[in-house]
Amino acid sequence: MITEAGLNESLGRLSALKRFPSNPFALVAIVETLRDLCPTDEAAICLVGEVMASFEEWCSPLGLRKVRGQIVAREREAELKRLDAEQRVEALRQRDSHESECLGYAVLTNSEHQTVDVEFCHRQFGAMYSGIECGRGKALRSEDAEFCNRRQAEELTARPGWVTVNEYWKRRFGKNKAL
Repeated sequence: MITEAGLNESLGRLSALKRFPSNPFALVAIVETLRDLCPTDEAAICLVGEVMASFEEWCSPLGLRKVRGQIVAREREAELKRLDAEQRVEALRQRDSHESECLGYAVLTNSEHQTVDVEFCHRQFGAMYSGIECGRGKALRSEDAEFCNRRQAEELTARPGWVTVNEYWKRRFGKNKAL
């Protein structure tokens, strides 16, 4: 909480600006504005420092609000960057952990429908970083685009009577089926 000493120091420093009011009612209004804008002495010192660096003349209570808004926006942006960096580090840790066991592809079977599907791993990590994905799946896709088709053919050969997921749905809901 902003203290009386913090308010007095802030007023004293602001009084160095040209045309700073000396009217007691104006000073009360400035104190009220500082109390509204600054939750702590540190916030008031920061605000007064910014005002002193930006203006040679008294900027008015509206000017104080604008400068405080700029300070809060910068602090918020810095906090978001910090959080983003933390989330990115965590997403990279999760990806590394995943990749230690991932083949870069997955064989998906459904014994009820007797289907097989082979897909490259597209797993994404981190809420804000959709660009962080399984590196093994990405590398396999770029090195051998037909890998999944060959692997799927091998799986179907090992399971006579089974079909691909696409073939299953095509048979089930194909154009020649009566609705």
